[in-house]
Amino acid sequence: MRKDDALAQLRAVNPVTEAGLSRVDAGALVALREGITMTDRQLPLAQRSKRRIGRRGVTGAIVTVALLGGGAAYAVHQLGYVGGGGAADGITCLTHWAGINDGFADSTGGPPLTADSVADCQQYQALSGRPPIEDPVAFRVGAVDPRIFVAPQDQVPAGATLLLAVTPRDEALFELDASAVDMIDGLGSRCLAGDEANVFAQAELDRLGLTDWTVTSGTPGTRPPPPANGDPEGPWICATAFGDADHLTLVVTPNNRDDIETHNGHGTDPFVFDLRDSLRTGITDKCVNLAEAKAVATTALGAAHHWPLTAIEDTAASCTRVDMAVGGSIEITLRGLSTTNP
Repeated sequence: MRKDDALAQLRAVNPVTEAGLSRVDAGALVALREGITMTDRQLPLAQRSKRRIGRRGVTGAIVTVALLGGGAAYAVHQLGYVGGGGAADGITCLTHWAGINDGFADSTGGPPLTADSVADCQQYQALSGRPPIEDPVAFRVGAVDPRIFVAPQDQVPAGATLLLAVTPRDEALFELDASAVDMIDGLGSRCLAGDEANVFAQAELDRLGLTDWTVTSGTPGTRPPPPANGDPEGPWICATAFGDADHLTLVVTPNNRDDIETHNGHGTDPFVFDLRDSLRTGITDKCVNLAEAKAVATTALGAAHHWPLTAIEDTAASCTRVDMAVGGSIEITLRGLSTTNP
């Protein structure tokens, strides 16, 4: 189904009532889901076969954000996270494997929420009103564009690569990936020159206990020509970073994007910056537990479309940490204790 056809059906939905949702063709929702997950965005990348940090990282300018609104966003909220992960960075969850070329209209999914694809899929299933996947395993399959799926173990297709069990190191790498694009207090939240970004990157490796990783400098970025229409980007003076798991390095690329603040109201919805500020003042600037942080984030998000709000227990944390990634939608991850330490 063409994207225009899908959006036409979704715009016809009355966002005030649920009655109109039954008129939306299932293919329209799948098309919308894929459109959101395949939008260029700053989100944590899907794990490779060893559940390691994605190598692609963030190497270009910060993306502009056009959040969904009206009937389309309402339909996505009400009908759940159906239609699968769509892009290679996503996860597709299936109670029955039909075949990679047979479509996944009965699937759920989206971007990875944690380092554990199986747990993420059971979360997507529950939020979409679907039954849990029985005896689930995560695997990667596809000759040209391998994607991550979760399905019953006895239905894993030939040629698939099973993903290994999650380890604490996988969780640390997943958080490192998130920190590289995080808008709250990660590298994506500020405009650092190359040397400053190197110091920040090393501090993140130390914080996460990745003692065998090192920080290296990449070739400075080259700003592309300004767009034909719309506001031109500012000078590329800010560094970005991505993880290279094959070489155990966090690669810092200087002069690889413009200052995020220049996008507020100019290509990026101002709501994104209001949300960022609310999370900073309500969570980062205070010492709150997971329940308190989740309440702050839920209130700040309001009715805006977002991927599932994820809360991860961290028994070593004294206060809750928050990561926020944006693009076609918003993903917020909280890590901390369920109760506040005395």
